[in-house]
Amino acid sequence: DPPAWEAARAEFLLRVAPPDADWAPLVASGARTAAHVPAALEGAWRALYGDALDWARRVPEQRLAWLWLLLLPTLALHVPGRPAVDGAPPPLAHAARAAALLDGDFVAVLADRNAGVWRPPRGGPAVRRGGGGSAAAGGVAGRPASPGRPSAAQRRALRQAAVGRLGAAARSLVADAPAPQTGEVWEKARRLFPPATPHLATPGQVEEAFAPDLRAAAAFGARPMAARAATREGVVAAIRAAPRGKAPGPSGLRVEHLWALQAGGRDALVGVVLFLSGAGAAERLPPVAARALAGTNLLLLSKPGGVGADGLPGLRPIGMPEVLRKLAATALAHAVRSAAAALFAPLQLGVGVSSPCERILHEVRSHVAAHPTHAVVQLDYRNAFNLVSRTAAAAVLGAALPALTPYLCWVYGGDTGGATPSVYGWAAAGNEGVGACVPEGGGAARAASRVGGGGSEVTAGGALPAPPPRRHVLRAERGAHQGDPLGPLLHAAALWLVLRRLSAEHPTLLVRAYHDDV
Repeated sequence: DPPAWEAARAEFLLRVAPPDADWAPLVASGARTAAHVPAALEGAWRALYGDALDWARRVPEQRLAWLWLLLLPTLALHVPGRPAVDGAPPPLAHAARAAALLDGDFVAVLADRNAGVWRPPRGGPAVRRGGGGSAAAGGVAGRPASPGRPSAAQRRALRQAAVGRLGAAARSLVADAPAPQTGEVWEKARRLFPPATPHLATPGQVEEAFAPDLRAAAAFGARPMAARAATREGVVAAIRAAPRGKAPGPSGLRVEHLWALQAGGRDALVGVVLFLSGAGAAERLPPVAARALAGTNLLLLSKPGGVGADGLPGLRPIGMPEVLRKLAATALAHAVRSAAAALFAPLQLGVGVSSPCERILHEVRSHVAAHPTHAVVQLDYRNAFNLVSRTAAAAVLGAALPALTPYLCWVYGGDTGGATPSVYGWAAAGNEGVGACVPEGGGAARAASRVGGGGSEVTAGGALPAPPPRRHVLRAERGAHQGDPLGPLLHAAALWLVLRRLSAEHPTLLVRAYHDDV
C-alpha cells in the first residue's frame, strides 16, 4: 500500500524533525555504515533509495525529501555497535531491518541505529568542560594495538591489498596517525577554524582594491569557453570515476551504495547531482538541506615531528564531505578545469596544469641562470585552506567562471561569507555538550530533545528512541573546505589576485604559485 507507507513516512519525518527544527543531529549521527550493501538489504535499498532520489529530483524544494534522502543511508545500512545498556535487545538482522523499513516501522529501525553508535568507552572518563580533560571522548583512535595483533592501519591495508589496491594499502601503512581524542586536542582543533571577524574584507573592498584584476576576470568570463556549466554527461562521468573505498560523509552514504542502485535509481541520482551542480540549487534547495549537505566529517591527523611546546602534536584537519555534494563539485571541477587553467596560468599552476612542481622548478632554474644575483623566496602559508578569503575567491570566480556561483552560494554563502557549514568531530561523552566545542544549538538542540528518549513523546507509532551521543561541532566560517573538490580552485582564485599584483608591481620578478606555495 504505497500511499499508506508514504503517509507513515511523512508522519515519522515530521515527528523526528518538526518544521522549526534543524535536523543536523539526525543526519550527522556518526553511525557507521556497511562498506557495501548486504545481500539481504539489496532489494529494499534499491527500491527505497531510488525512490528517495526520485523524490528529491522531482520536488527539490521539499525539505522532507532531503531529510529522507540523507537519513536513509544510516537507517538501512548502519552497523550497530554493542548495546549501550546491558540487557538491551540485540540489533536487527539485515532481513528484519529490510522488512521493518518496507513495513513502515521506522521507529524500530531508528532505535536499532541509535543503539550502539558513537558511544564512549564503558566506565571511561568524559572530556572535562573547557577542554581541560585528557581522557578519550569516544572511539579508539590513537590507542595502540594489542601485542601480536595488527593495528587499525594494518588491518585497513590488508583489506585494500586483498582487493588489489596496492597503492592505497601502501599509503595506509605510512599515513599520519589519528590525533588522540582529548579535550586539549579539540581545543587546538578549534583554533584551526577561526570565526569570521568584522575586519575581514567585504565584496566592496575587494572590488576597490583589485578593480583592474576583476575587470580582467570579467573579460575572461565573457568568453564562451568560460560559461560552461556541468552537463549530464559530465555528471555521469564524475559518478563513474568516483573512487571507492573512501570514508563517507555525515549521512553515511558511500559510493559503493550508489553503485548498488539499478537503472532507475542511477538515473534519478544523475538528476539530483545535476541539480546540485546547477543554478537551481541556490534558489530551490531548502536552507536546512543546504546546511546538511554542506557539512563534513572531520578527521584529525597528527603531523609528523612529535609534540610541540604545548605538549600536543601538530594537527592536520581532513574533511570528508557528503558524497552527493562531492559528486556535484567534481562535475563542476571537470567542467571548468580547462578554463581555470587558461585563466590562472602562468602565475598559478595549481589548477588544471600537469606536473606543476616540475614546471616551477625548471622555470626557477632558468631564471636564476639568467639572473645569478637574484634570490629565491618560497612562502608556505600556515593553515591556508581555513584562512583564505571566500570573498576574494567568490569575486574572481563569479566574474571569470560564473557557472560556479550557484554552488558557492548554497555551500559557502557566495560572496557574503555568511554561510557557516558544520564540521563534525567525534562524539561527546554522553548527551551533553562540551564547553570546548561549538555545540549544535537552537533548532538543532530542540530537535535532539524531541528525538530524546525517556518516553517523553509517545504516539501511535510508539516512543521515539533516545538519540546517540551528540557530536562535537565546529563552524567553518572562513576558508575553503578541505576535501571539497573545488577547494583548491577557491584557494587558487583568491591567491591569483595577489600574484597579479606582485607581477604587475615587480615586472622583473618571476612569480609562480602552486596552491598555497608562492
